[in-house]
Amino acid sequence: MRDLAATDASYARLLAYSWPFLSEKELQRLHAEAENKLLTAIERAMNRNEVTFAALPIHLLLRKDGVVARLRAAGYSIEEPA
Repeated sequence: MRDLAATDASYARLLAYSWPFLSEKELQRLHAEAENKLLTAIERAMNRNEVTFAALPIHLLLRKDGVVARLRAAGYSIEEPA
């Protein structure tokens, strides 16, 4: 899984950069905004439900500052993907 994360991230970057009217700064802002909304939704679901399932691109999970790291920093116990 970890080996696939770099490939997955490269593909996502390629798609994002294919939008010629967005600057690098705008892409980063949109990415951060989307990830913050995603984390809010994940936390809300985990607090409301006994069981929560989410399917996400692997590069979002395994980045140093990705979803898993941010949930761990918020105090959640995380069982990382293999």
